[in-house]
Amino acid sequence: MQRNTEKNQIELTRERLLHEYNLGSEEIPQNTLLRTAKDMGLKARLLKLSWNALVNLQKAYPAIAVLKSGRHPGFKLKSSEKQDFSNPEIKEKEASIKSLQKKLNRLYKKFSKVKSVFNKDGTSRQNSIKETLKVEIAALEDEVETIRQIKDGLPEKVDVSKLNKL
Repeated sequence: MQRNTEKNQIELTRERLLHEYNLGSEEIPQNTLLRTAKDMGLKARLLKLSWNALVNLQKAYPAIAVLKSGRHPGFKLKSSEKQDFSNPEIKEKEASIKSLQKKLNRLYKKFSKVKSVFNKDGTSRQNSIKETLKVEIAALEDEVETIRQIKDGLPEKVDVSKLNKL
């Protein structure tokens, strides 16, 4: 890890960090890592980032990444003609659909428990709870279908190099 500025240069070697912070071979706790960076005059903070946000860090390097699994990916940034990865919008649309499906399931359950109310002539009352639920269910079903169609129209992979230019 190095920090270059016009005024100074900080060189951090593994041996120096192990010695000065009494670190062993085990994983360095996040708070120790943050304190170490700040002690060395570096800006450091803990962030949860999507892959897209990680790519768009711009000048905030070096960065240390930790995956949800706890592993540290060994990667370096380099230019590439094609940098495809899974489209994050698909995941967002799937989450929206899942949320709406939960609401729909609650409405279906409520609908099944509500009794039908009829006018004297035998027709359903338009302002009854059952009729109101029918309208809400139809609207949510339409919304789910619209989101599904949008999701189906999205590309499975996106080119990261194009995202940077947006």
